[in-house]
Amino acid sequence: MPGSTPSRRPSAGAQVLILLAVLGSAMLVCGGGVGALVFFAFQPGPQVAEHPPEEPPPPAPEPVPQPEPLTTKPITFEKRWTTPGGPPVKGAFLLLSDDGKRLFAQDGGGVRVFDANTGTQTARIAGTGVPPVGGELLPIGTERVMVTTPTYPFPVVFHVTGTQAGELLPRQMLPPPVPRSVTKFALSPDGRHAFVGSKNPSGGPPGSNMFRLFDTASAQTIGAGFWEPGSAKFTADGTRLFVAEPMGRCRWLKVPGGALDGGWQYPDARVPTPLLSMSADGGVILYAGAPVGLDRGRYVLDGKTGQVLRRLSFDLASGPSHVSADGRRLIEVRDGTAIVTDTRTGIELGREKVGADGENVAVRADGRAVAVRDPTDGELSVFTLKGDPPAASSPLPTPLSPVPDALPPNAFGGPFPQAGPFPQAGPFPMPPPTITPTPRPAPPPALKARWTAPADVGQLALRPEFAPTFTRDGAILLQHGGTTGLILAYDSADGTPLPGYAGHPGSESLGWVAPFADRVASSGKDGNVKVWMARTGAPASDLVFPQLSIPGKQTYASYKAVSPTGRYTAHGRQSPMSGTAGQFRVMDTTTGKDVIEGNWLASSGSGHISFTPDELRVFVVNGTGKAAWYKLPSGEKDLEWGGKGPQPTNSVASVSADGGRVVFYGKLTSSLETNVVDGRTGEIVRPLRAPYQPAVASLSPDGSLLAVPISELRDGVQWHVDVLEVASGKKLGRISPPREGGSDQPIPRFSPDGKSIAVTFRAARQIALYAPRPEPP
Repeated sequence: MPGSTPSRRPSAGAQVLILLAVLGSAMLVCGGGVGALVFFAFQPGPQVAEHPPEEPPPPAPEPVPQPEPLTTKPITFEKRWTTPGGPPVKGAFLLLSDDGKRLFAQDGGGVRVFDANTGTQTARIAGTGVPPVGGELLPIGTERVMVTTPTYPFPVVFHVTGTQAGELLPRQMLPPPVPRSVTKFALSPDGRHAFVGSKNPSGGPPGSNMFRLFDTASAQTIGAGFWEPGSAKFTADGTRLFVAEPMGRCRWLKVPGGALDGGWQYPDARVPTPLLSMSADGGVILYAGAPVGLDRGRYVLDGKTGQVLRRLSFDLASGPSHVSADGRRLIEVRDGTAIVTDTRTGIELGREKVGADGENVAVRADGRAVAVRDPTDGELSVFTLKGDPPAASSPLPTPLSPVPDALPPNAFGGPFPQAGPFPQAGPFPMPPPTITPTPRPAPPPALKARWTAPADVGQLALRPEFAPTFTRDGAILLQHGGTTGLILAYDSADGTPLPGYAGHPGSESLGWVAPFADRVASSGKDGNVKVWMARTGAPASDLVFPQLSIPGKQTYASYKAVSPTGRYTAHGRQSPMSGTAGQFRVMDTTTGKDVIEGNWLASSGSGHISFTPDELRVFVVNGTGKAAWYKLPSGEKDLEWGGKGPQPTNSVASVSADGGRVVFYGKLTSSLETNVVDGRTGEIVRPLRAPYQPAVASLSPDGSLLAVPISELRDGVQWHVDVLEVASGKKLGRISPPREGGSDQPIPRFSPDGKSIAVTFRAARQIALYAPRPEPP
């Protein structure tokens, strides 16, 4: 209409508002009652021209250079050997030692140890603390291994080399875990340092759990802090520790001390085990998680900066699982095939059909050997990898992420031992106590050997029955040969070998040696006792032992002893029938009558019976928790002491000549432990805790001195024997084995006059005689 304002078409957003208002009013009217009118206010979008001008398309990105596949694979697989490995068990681990000398295969009841070069089985690890399936095995240096399992409160350590392969070492030498908590361990390759990370059983905010660093030789804490249970691994030289946590934190710690030495923060990916593998120097890391700006998966990281170099897989459970020590190659198992690729480029370098999955494959640290267990029959094979990756001929791929920001110096607290990993809301546990490593005291004066002689011992158990033993007059020194079956004899004055005795060869040789009068008796596991003349080795008349009236084989958990002149013999045996007590008896051989009889609950390798030199009393530890003295020849009980029973593992390492001092293992108070006790009252005179190993300790005849093995790494030697005063604890001297036998525990024994100590070095296969105190030059 002329003169009127021109009409304008409502915008698209206004039309939507009008439409919704109309619809809302109609709903109120149609509802016939009270209703609610709701407006949905959509903001109008920007006005767009109906025909926008055309923009030129963006330039196409330049293609990323892709490496050409190699026509000839530079790495080939060569099968070295194949051998039976026991029944295949789901979840059983397989491990090659870092030095490539041993292969460990779990078999559902223990761990078999093989020579990785030949396939020969050299030992088997089994017993308490060794899980039939699962758990973890960690090499300690080149001669020992530690086995852990969530169902056993302490890790256990075994020898894997030498004559004592497969033998259990004392658990006291290990750093203890936090009670009732999930504990993760890491060991430096040389075995000197241990990482023990635990999870608080009562919960708490992330990162509020405790970890500790230990010196394994002294069991001293050398560092501590907080973490969230994830992964930890030492570098090959043991000077740094990399810790990766599920919440994305990654940090380097100095060893010893635990001071922060770098790190970075990724987003929280909740991956329980972020660190999969690492090169020897930590320069290349195989990581599972979600680095900044990337999805969850497996990645290759620059270990110095945290920059992502390459993505390996979007699947956390698949892809390469091992990076070689030099960081140049990755190894994975896919569809029964082992595949080797170049770490930086991903070029395939070699492959081999091995017919096993990742659970049944182990890789040597340098990436040059692969062990395989056939999942159908348990057969083991070892392949060596020949060849090397070619020199780089293709451009390296562009890193997937920038270098992440480094952690600030105080991201996890100031330099150790200041507290606090980083500020966090909510309750926070108290910081770890200030720990200043104490300077190691100087060792006791070294005791010099009066003489040393070869000792051809086989596998020799760490028990007092296998300690070197003197004849009653001290003129002859005897040593059980273990699995060789020989009884070795020496002139104690100068170590001259004397005619030995062919004892109990083969598997039946693990018994004891007992000099009495002018003779020597020895027993094997079969229970048979042989007797020889001490000077000539000629066979002598047999000893008669008490007969026991309990069922079962006479060799079952049997214990025998003979008095100094042979007048009395003793025999104790545990019953093979559950709920039935065993029996022990002491017999007077001059009359053929039993003078003492009682219950015997001691298990195999435990219990104790010994006589005083005058044969007027006998000391009995029978697994009931009690120790008792009996008078002879009447058999009347004289004294008794001990704790609540039964205690079938009660044992005695040594008794002084008058019985005044006893090295006793048992529960006298609240826990099982070894102490020097008063032999008349059971009162503790001197506790014997780590780093001592008192299972084969020896008391001097008057009970004033103690020779006891001690674990303390010095000059490459782990085990020594310290001689100390029982009353004061003062160390008088130290006996150290040859370096080649320094990882094995020596077994000491005092002479009858207390003026000498004989020591058997099992791994070095030597026996030597020492003075108990430093002698003038």
